[in-house]
Amino acid sequence: MASKAFAFCYSYSYSSAILWKLDMAVRQLALSVAFAALAFPAAGQEGSYFNRSSEGWFWYKDPPPDPEPVEEPEPLPLPPPPPMPEETVELPPEPQPPPAPPLQPGSVAFLREAMPVALDVAMDDPTPENIERYFLLQKQAIDKSEVFAEVSKMVTTGHPELDEGRRRPRQDSFAKALEEAAEERKREVLTDFFKTHALVMFMDRNCSSCALMGENFFRMQQTHGLVWQSVSLDGTLLPPEISPNQSFDAGISEQLGVANGGAVFIAAPQGNTFIPVTWNPTGGAEIADRILLVARRSGLISDEQFRKTQAINPRVSEVGPTSTGELPEILRQADQHLRPFGLHLDAMEATQ
Repeated sequence: MASKAFAFCYSYSYSSAILWKLDMAVRQLALSVAFAALAFPAAGQEGSYFNRSSEGWFWYKDPPPDPEPVEEPEPLPLPPPPPMPEETVELPPEPQPPPAPPLQPGSVAFLREAMPVALDVAMDDPTPENIERYFLLQKQAIDKSEVFAEVSKMVTTGHPELDEGRRRPRQDSFAKALEEAAEERKREVLTDFFKTHALVMFMDRNCSSCALMGENFFRMQQTHGLVWQSVSLDGTLLPPEISPNQSFDAGISEQLGVANGGAVFIAAPQGNTFIPVTWNPTGGAEIADRILLVARRSGLISDEQFRKTQAINPRVSEVGPTSTGELPEILRQADQHLRPFGLHLDAMEATQ
């Protein structure tokens, strides 16, 4: 039993010695490999510090530059797809207007087109035939107009709507009697109008007709009860026996836009309003008609009062305005464009 235990211990000690020797051999081999790696660097790597001692003791060194990238070729563009077949849609033809009927020789439309051509040909080539052709066409046009005038007279004479003799007689004596009656009514309307309204006349030394206008106003003062006043733009005055009421311009001419003598305004008591009648010297009969027109437009006299002053009878039938609907765009633009240049038809106010 003791011999077996001894044999076991001996074999165990022997095995341990062998293992120790193997371990030491492995460690020596590993150490040798490590020293060899330090002494001989691998291919492609820089040498050890001992092989680079000539570079000095500086530890920093820029790394080698990166290799330039190799540009890869751009891919070729894909070919375009084949075009799609176009579908043609045939539209129905637009309806054409019917051809104009041929001109009937001898008609007004035929003469209107043929006469200018015949005249050009006759003037360029004045042969007897060409000139005769033009005058024969002209005679046909004149004959047609004469026939039209004769038939028109037959239709309108005695017609309740078309006979203009109903409004104003054609014979001079009857027309003159109508004018005298209208003048009398005009005097009545103006006399009544001048009870509440006056006239203002502007004058200067360049207005050679202002003295004549002053004389006309002086006569209207005696026949119609006109009250008027002259305003001098540059100190020129009328004779005192013609115009006792005279004054110098104190700025009212600038407010009314008066630049020269001869302008006449109606002075209305409502709101100190001045309404232009004329901008230049005007005769007595015309100035009276202008006063009535402006007074009617401004509502200072009625339509009935104005009609009584006219040497013509009223219309048999009245024609009212026809609505054209919305104003076209081009006319709205025209109104906007012309607004700064338009004259004021309504009354203009000024402070005297």
